[in-house]
Amino acid sequence: MPRPIITSQLDSTVLRLFPAGGTTTPQDWLELAESARSYADANIYLNAHSAVELRNLKDSENAAKRLSATSLHTSSCRVVASPLSKQARHLAQAIGSQVPDSAAESLLIGVDGGEGSIACQQLDVCVQVADDSSKVQISTSQEVIRTTMEQAPDAVSEIANRIEVAHDAVLSDATLPTTPLPIGWLADHMPEGRVELGVGLFEGVMSADIAELVGRMEVPVTITPWKGLIFHDLAEGDADVVVRVLAPRGLIFDVNSPFL
Repeated sequence: MPRPIITSQLDSTVLRLFPAGGTTTPQDWLELAESARSYADANIYLNAHSAVELRNLKDSENAAKRLSATSLHTSSCRVVASPLSKQARHLAQAIGSQVPDSAAESLLIGVDGGEGSIACQQLDVCVQVADDSSKVQISTSQEVIRTTMEQAPDAVSEIANRIEVAHDAVLSDATLPTTPLPIGWLADHMPEGRVELGVGLFEGVMSADIAELVGRMEVPVTITPWKGLIFHDLAEGDADVVVRVLAPRGLIFDVNSPFL
């Protein structure tokens, strides 16, 4: 199982995690909040490709030990997914758990749910699925493989073992999709009465207090490749409460906000 990555960034020691598909649990956010307060600068930083970081570490060993017990360290490299596609997120998690620990940190694997927002990234390995199909296409610069959902994690793991990654591990911003970012009230793909909420963060930063509040909401949350969050499968009334609680605290629910 991969451990959190400890690296230096300018004058700061940084702990970096790659939750596969950006998938997190409520407990993850509670652990992040407490770790940020105890071992870092009391902030959580979302970075490109669904990475999450603690910066200005004061105790990197204990921070890494504590966060190794969460689901946030499910991949040794970047595995991103279409944040509104449950099928893509689940496949990304399965791929992340299969990718060998020896895979380069800079390796970028993407699982696209059919809308193209992930396939347009500069991926080393592109996995394309359709919500109504069990078939999967895996593409690299050298080959195209057609397989099934069940066999895709092993196929990607085998590719990760041998692929050569030319770029370094610097996290450059993810390519913006041609469609609007998933921010705000997202209901078109949901059953009647249910909604998902997309949230933006100014420069991808949230305080430990906000992270704790997110954890105490006890809903599944996905970190998007564009430094945002998706709160999944909320009743419309609950979603309205979330907006009224979090918007005054600086979280952004307007896709046209100048602070994005």
